[in-house]
Amino acid sequence: MRALDKVLAAIGEGNYSAAGDGYSCRCPAHDDNSPSLTITPKHGKVLLHCHAGCTFEQIVSALGLQESDTFDEESAVIPPSKKQKKRHATCDDAIAAVRWSVEQDGKEVADVIPYAYVDGNSRPFGCSVRFNFADGFKTFRQVHVDGDAWLTSAGDNLWPIFKLNEVSRKNLVYLHEGEKACLAGWKIGLPSTCCKGGCKAPQKTDWQPLANRDVVILPDNDEAGEKFTATMVGILQDLGCTVKVVRLGGRPTDGGDLADIVEGYDRTQAELQSLVVTLATNAKVEPQKPKAEPGLLLQKFSDIQEREINWLWKNRIIIGGVTIITGPVGNTKSLLTIDLATRVSLGAPHPDGSGTCPQGEVLILGHEDDHEAVQKPRLVAAGADCDKIYYVHGKVQNLAEDTAEDAERLQLEHDIKLIKKALQQNPNIKLLVFDPLPEFIGGDHNSSAEVRSALMPLTKVAQEFDIAVIAICHQNKKQGLSAVQTIAGSGGFSQVARTILAVLNDPEDDDKTGTRRRVMVVAKSNNGGQNEAQAYRLKSTGNDRVRIEWLPEIFDIDAEELIKRSRQQDDGRRNTFKRDAATDDLERIIAAGALESKEIDHRMREAGHSGYQIRQARSELGLVKVARERNTDPWKYELPAGHTGTFSVDEWQG
Repeated sequence: MRALDKVLAAIGEGNYSAAGDGYSCRCPAHDDNSPSLTITPKHGKVLLHCHAGCTFEQIVSALGLQESDTFDEESAVIPPSKKQKKRHATCDDAIAAVRWSVEQDGKEVADVIPYAYVDGNSRPFGCSVRFNFADGFKTFRQVHVDGDAWLTSAGDNLWPIFKLNEVSRKNLVYLHEGEKACLAGWKIGLPSTCCKGGCKAPQKTDWQPLANRDVVILPDNDEAGEKFTATMVGILQDLGCTVKVVRLGGRPTDGGDLADIVEGYDRTQAELQSLVVTLATNAKVEPQKPKAEPGLLLQKFSDIQEREINWLWKNRIIIGGVTIITGPVGNTKSLLTIDLATRVSLGAPHPDGSGTCPQGEVLILGHEDDHEAVQKPRLVAAGADCDKIYYVHGKVQNLAEDTAEDAERLQLEHDIKLIKKALQQNPNIKLLVFDPLPEFIGGDHNSSAEVRSALMPLTKVAQEFDIAVIAICHQNKKQGLSAVQTIAGSGGFSQVARTILAVLNDPEDDDKTGTRRRVMVVAKSNNGGQNEAQAYRLKSTGNDRVRIEWLPEIFDIDAEELIKRSRQQDDGRRNTFKRDAATDDLERIIAAGALESKEIDHRMREAGHSGYQIRQARSELGLVKVARERNTDPWKYELPAGHTGTFSVDEWQG
């Protein structure tokens, strides 16, 4: 049986719709108000990606499936077991496991390029694997040999240089930042090498085989390339190398290298080789750098100038750092950022009376809510100065000509310089909003190292431009965790954040009015006081628009205790109220007569129920199929014989 058939059967007929190369539906792992789960069949397996942040394991469990059910029975690809060490018989098996992991984040892999590394005896050492995505981005992962098996990691040992044995016999070696450029060098006859990981891995590579050689560095045309060059000049000179640096003309400005020149110029290989060799011959030898002397850099505190902490909102939102707002899916986090953006645009007072918000401009980076149908009406309802708030469609190649349709998704790992450029051009910007933050990270959200690598440059930008950064992160559903630990993804998110605000339902509010009170509590603060909580409700402004209404209650409460009490109340209420409400609504709908499955689902979704709740209600009422006149007729469902409903047809229709 195909994995896709198993997954769709678990979701239920009529609960999903075609979308792109697969399907979409409401995620069963959380209370989903709109289809946020994509189901994509790929290479004998099914990819499940929740855009609200639910993990693959949570989705599979909520569907009542096993991890193996997402693979076709005839597929040779087996998901790596989390109960066993990730050991694989061959390099190809290890790469397949890494690809499986990469694709669980919803990435569509267009191409896989392995680069094999060997030791000095030509024995396999590892493989650096380039994954090219359909959206034009790429990422690298490593696998390495461990005894008689392959492991899906880079390992702890220093890696050899690429093409080690080929360049070991050469007196002149050309050094590149990546394998693609290195292979382009060999293509035109230049003895070339590089290291796995490029600019991120010079210190994790054994450069000893290049000792006392002549080395020409051909850097990539970007900031990372220059950083790599500066690092490598020092490393190679310490090994007794004579070092030259040649910055080739004709490279694209965004990281272009020799591979781009070889692919883009209509010249013979011999002509290109002659050109590079001539430039290298005429280049000056890099002056010897003073030998670095390691040690501890000391400064007396008497010489350190004191500096006060700068706040956008005291003890809650810091200027010069990242503040994360977390909480259950659908618990007004995005609406809270709208309120904060409004206050910045107006220079309005803080809700707790602690002062006035610095007035300035705001950039909103977020694609979960429609900027025309949701974000703009909410800003208007909040009274924002919309001339001071900008929506970021994404990045474009030509600002003068490209439109919103040309915009591509922003990735912090690659595009932080574009954010800096926007801040330089708009010096009045005081706040950046990311909603949600994981959407702007291209790496593995479950890898602390990759998350920190993406977010640390953002923190530096916040410090450099003296701005506040607010980021939405959804919660996972694991029990017994602190407010900080419940943030979906790796611990890197909470480690980088200077402040974490948790948004929860107030367990003291029984919600009799229909406008349940929420509580925003400081769950983590590196610079201010914790346990400070502020209450608010949602207030309708007409035309189906709502805004936040802050309440005067400010109280001291422990975030962990609030989470525990809120979850206890929510679990009890959710398990009874939502189940009963869904059953009641379905009974009303079906009381008027038999309906097709799609029509039932349509009406139930209009009533605000998820696919999981609809299936529960169907089971609770025991709906039965109505006999069809023709086999081609769609199935209809009705209440079972003898059912005594609570609601009459007249009540439903009236």
